[in-house]
Parts: sequence; structure tokens; C-alpha cells
Amino acid sequence: MDTSYGIVALPPQPLRRWIENFQKRHSVAAYGEAHLNLRSPFSWSGTEQELMAALERHLGHLPPLEVHLGKWDRFSSTVFIDVETTPQLIEFHRASLEISGAEPSGFDGEAYSPHLTVALGICPWAYRRVWREIHSESIPVARWTSSELYLARDVGGELERVGKLELGKMLVAH
Repeated sequence: MDTSYGIVALPPQPLRRWIENFQKRHSVAAYGEAHLNLRSPFSWSGTEQELMAALERHLGHLPPLEVHLGKWDRFSSTVFIDVETTPQLIEFHRASLEISGAEPSGFDGEAYSPHLTVALGICPWAYRRVWREIHSESIPVARWTSSELYLARDVGGELERVGKLELGKMLVAH
């Protein structure tokens, strides 16, 4: 049976705490802890060790990822913080799509829209209120550098980190 995985960068702790507090203040929730998906979640039928080895080959040599936050945005019943699509982020996305056996979804490639989900599944009756109130909130961090990525597995609708990848490792030429 295939399991759903994500390759994620975590925001710094002050931003994660701020998002958690925002969710409490506005009675909203998102999918797991705050994270930036480097590609759309994907199915994998191999072992996690094989998937971590593939991540190491495709992403481990890349330098730490600089993430630049944009503004508040929304889609349907979801509210998120936009992430600037920099050339470096595009390179990370492209490299993550090269993993054999982890097929891209319709939200990858040109449709890839990097973001930090803050709230999803907001009830229609509460959506206008949340969207109006959101603009009084100042996002406390405008950018961060992530020197590690995580492999996360979907466990009953929550993300469970199952592997960590240090970025910037040099590949030795043979």
C-alpha cells in the first residue's frame, strides 16, 4: 500500500509559535505543524530508507534554502502566507520532482504555488470574519534560511516527521 509523503521546510520557531497562536486566537487549524511543501504530497510504495536515500541524492548537495514570505492570500476555504517563488526555490522544487517512483501531481511544475497554510477548511459563515481580521495581523518574520529539510508522512491527517536531511553536503566526484 502506498503512503503519502511530503518534503517540507519548517519555518523558524518564532514563526511557528506565532502561527499556532494565530490559529488559537481565530479558532482555525491547518494540516499539521506549519511547513512549506517543496512539492505536492506524493505516494511512495518503497521503504522510507529508500526515499531518504533518494532525497539525499537529489537535494542533499543543494545549499541551505532561503525562504522569502509574501503577503496574506486565500483560496476557497484556505488562508495562507504566500512564499516568493525564487530561482532557488524553483531549483529545490525541480530536484524534488526528479525522485523516481514519486510521481508529480497536478499541483507541481508550473502549477506549484509555494505557501505556508495557516488555516484550512474554514466554515463559510466564519470565512469573511477571519479574512477581515487577518489583515490586522503582522507576520513577524519576512524571511528565513532552512539548512535542513524533513521527510514527513501522512498519519491519519497529521504530518509525522520521519527523516531529516541536512542541506549543503558536498558530493564527492568519482
